[in-house]
Amino acid sequence: MPTRPQPRNFAAPENLAGPNFECDTSVPGVFPFTRGVQPDMYRGRAWTMRLDAGFATGGAPVAVETGYIQQQIQDAAYRAQQAIDAGEAVVVGVNRFVQRDEEATDRPSADVRLDPELKRQQIDRVRALRAGRSRQEWRGPLAGVEQAARDGSNLVPPIIVAVEAHVTVGEVADALRRVFGDYQGVGTT
Repeated sequence: MPTRPQPRNFAAPENLAGPNFECDTSVPGVFPFTRGVQPDMYRGRAWTMRLDAGFATGGAPVAVETGYIQQQIQDAAYRAQQAIDAGEAVVVGVNRFVQRDEEATDRPSADVRLDPELKRQQIDRVRALRAGRSRQEWRGPLAGVEQAARDGSNLVPPIIVAVEAHVTVGEVADALRRVFGDYQGVGTT
């Protein structure tokens, strides 16, 4: 009778490159005794320390209200872009493995301009839509969107009803702006 091949343990020490399991595993905080899938997942990660510090100052609501979390996101995005620009972070197609111009035939130009004729046609379409609808047809559904925003209800169903009643995206956005206001970002330091 043929024997089945024995399953191979890919997590066995001889299959893992990197640590010497006899010497390196006795220290807490050193792979494999970290909380992530990468050896340095939580050590030396400034964002983890800052995030913990933000929650220690009063929890997530206080961190959101004071703009702490938004500031951390902005700072992290800035540092990430700096790393990309310096070539320290790899982004395929942006700073590594970029196609030369003669190879890139289907890539759109970075300088995208809207055709003035298409813009005029779209403006005419929106004007015709607004002229062809009755006031009761779209005012009620739009009020429903605004009321759902005030109640904290799920906005998706009333937005769907509003769009089906020919309410424009701009009108829905204006209704939400009346309730929530405009976003004011926290300035970067």
